[in-house]
Amino acid sequence: MIDRLVHHADVIALKGDSYRLKNHNLGRIPTPTDDQP
Repeated sequence: MIDRLVHHADVIALKGDSYRLKNHNLGRIPTPTDDQP
């Protein structure tokens, strides 16, 4: 299936932060860590 979709397409690999994942931790309760007193 994927070969039919990208048969005439150019695939470009991008590096960097994703705008979708930029705020993925918003609204979550932070988990406690051992290094805090």
